[in-house]
Amino acid sequence: MRGDVFFNFYFVFQSQRLYWCDLKTIVRIFYNGTGREVILDSGTASPFALAYHQDIVYWIDRTGDKGFMKAVQVSESVVGRRAATLTLGDDLGSTKDIAVFSVGRQRGTNPCAEDDGGCEELCLYDGKRPVCACPGRTVGPDGKNCAGGSTYLHRRTSHENAPMRLQ
Repeated sequence: MRGDVFFNFYFVFQSQRLYWCDLKTIVRIFYNGTGREVILDSGTASPFALAYHQDIVYWIDRTGDKGFMKAVQVSESVVGRRAATLTLGDDLGSTKDIAVFSVGRQRGTNPCAEDDGGCEELCLYDGKRPVCACPGRTVGPDGKNCAGGSTYLHRRTSHENAPMRLQ
């Protein structure tokens, strides 16, 4: 570690490893504190945000004023050798974080996926059960149907969602 500032960390539960980045490095270690390995040690890179998927570490490199998204393979056969670093995107501006979304990483089922969970308008899954919502109106006594005005205008800004009832 080059400094005492961590910009991001990522837990990989399958391999029991923690990845983190600081000023110029990306490092991984087993949960028990053994097996520390430097994935990236660069005098020029400036890793900021991390994501991991299928033996590839992705990060935002804040070098310069544009920002880049980069990736490197971290399988056992590659670490310790000079693995190729790939640039996947550039001119990312002030991107603060990245995440990998993959169907294969999703566990369980979402009851809102079928028939909107039985909700008239909007189904929200709280991790245990479907919860119905009615933007601009109230949820009726049955917990599924909406009550109140039937027409509303929905205004969205970068900071808020604001439904306004018209009737």
